[in-house]
Amino acid sequence: MSQENVIPNPPSVYIGENKVFTVTKRNGEIVTYDVKKIMSAISKCFAQTKEGGDVDAMKVAIKVDKELSYIMNKSIHESVHVEKIQDLVEKNLMLEDYTDSAKAYIMYRDWE
Repeated sequence: MSQENVIPNPPSVYIGENKVFTVTKRNGEIVTYDVKKIMSAISKCFAQTKEGGDVDAMKVAIKVDKELSYIMNKSIHESVHVEKIQDLVEKNLMLEDYTDSAKAYIMYRDWE
């Protein structure tokens, strides 16, 4: 197997003190934050649009994770709403010029 096909687990990056936080889903359920779920959703968009692969999804997910960790470390709250995470995913897809994937992600959100 070539090196480019080996995808490491994306690290969860925390800025400053390591604040552990949860995610509040639309139905009110609270779940543990997991950056791998972000990477999986981005990978599904890339599979549809053919704009990127798993490595690209991991890079975008890490950017989202860094930004979210920074926000949560500054927050008095211990949970973030899933829509905030999705907003960050859309923003980072657009910043990385994955415009078709950003549109697909928006559509995925609307159907979720």
